[in-house]
Amino acid sequence: MDNRVVSAIEDYIFDLIDPQRNWPTHYFKQVSFSRCAAGEILKLVKRASSLQKSIDVVSNFSTKMKNFASMDHDDKEDAQIFSVAYEVATDILDILNAMK
Repeated sequence: MDNRVVSAIEDYIFDLIDPQRNWPTHYFKQVSFSRCAAGEILKLVKRASSLQKSIDVVSNFSTKMKNFASMDHDDKEDAQIFSVAYEVATDILDILNAMK
């Protein structure tokens, strides 16, 4: 595990705002999904042994989320969780690539 990577993602999560109950549903979901995706990515990179392996793991997560988001969903809002996770993953990838 690369502690710099873990710290960078923890900082990213810390900077995310907490969802508020009085927000419009769409925005509430977006913020909640962002926090959830970042938490999942943090779990994945804690198992990676280096910066490059962390980048690979987040890249794979990003690809999966993009594929899931583009699937045909009965309810178009169902794709939102995957779209948000993809956006979070690309943000984190940018951070990790800047650390090279």
